[in-house]
Amino acid sequence: HLLDHALIAPVLTAHPTEVRRKSMIDHRNRIAALMLLRDGGATETPDGDDVEEAILRQIALLWQTRVLRRERLYVTDEVETALSYLREVFLPALPALYQRWDRALGERVPSFVRPGSWIGGDRDGNPFVTADCLTTALAKASEAVLVYYLDAVHALGAELSISTDLAPADAGVQALAEASGDAAESRSDEPYRRALSG
Repeated sequence: HLLDHALIAPVLTAHPTEVRRKSMIDHRNRIAALMLLRDGGATETPDGDDVEEAILRQIALLWQTRVLRRERLYVTDEVETALSYLREVFLPALPALYQRWDRALGERVPSFVRPGSWIGGDRDGNPFVTADCLTTALAKASEAVLVYYLDAVHALGAELSISTDLAPADAGVQALAEASGDAAESRSDEPYRRALSG
């Protein structure tokens, strides 16, 4: 009942992005991904590098990267840094969290975590924040979310190569496939892929 009325809104602000450069975030993310590989028992990266050596290399790069910015930060820089948090932290983490909550509660949990951002729209006296900045920030955030989910749908389409020659498909899936506009002969027996591509 509490979750039906709950709202958690983590809001990205410009202030943390003024301190940490995107290069630092990128190195940290690469180290985290390599450590996940190692924790999963992998000894090599997908590119064939030794995982331990790759971790050490990324740590060395992180140590030798300048932490602070030399130049003044502009609103567009703040927006890009916030988008990296959106792409690399929020978008991957939120579905995983909801899936865990759904499992723990045994039912679909209402959407109660809604990330936000003040960047590009904060009217706190910064003369460089304008209506155009807000429009740009919203457009870029929308694009980041749509691209993230379109990539996920594309990956799902690649995975769902189920052929009706080998397994039946639900009538609803068949209807979506027919409405998709995907008439490629090579996928004519793959309604899931056709539905997703449409």
